[in-house]
Amino acid sequence: MVNARCPSGTMPLLDVSVSRRPIRQQRRGTKRAGLVASSSAQRLKPHPIDIRVNIDPAHWFLSPPRDTRSSLYLEDAATEFQAQGLELDWTIVTWADGLGCGGGVTTFPQNHFA
Repeated sequence: MVNARCPSGTMPLLDVSVSRRPIRQQRRGTKRAGLVASSSAQRLKPHPIDIRVNIDPAHWFLSPPRDTRSSLYLEDAATEFQAQGLELDWTIVTWADGLGCGGGVTTFPQNHFA
């Protein structure tokens, strides 16, 4: 289990580049991976995740790993609406102010969030 303190009711931001590494190393064959962000996550631009970038779902979901438009490249994030109906085996989930915590501590299962 990974425990993260929640000062002032906010969630900690983890470095997405650190999260990409294990997914790139462990993903095999036809397993799909992708970066998904909350559609209300306007404050992720500094990290750098810009949900205003409109992905092309066909390229995002079907292109090979070396194509920068591909979900496997783990660069462009799809919102929950853009990724709706697409199956991802490995997912980096990002959010901004939409997720809160109670009691000062939030606990995540280590194998679900990198």
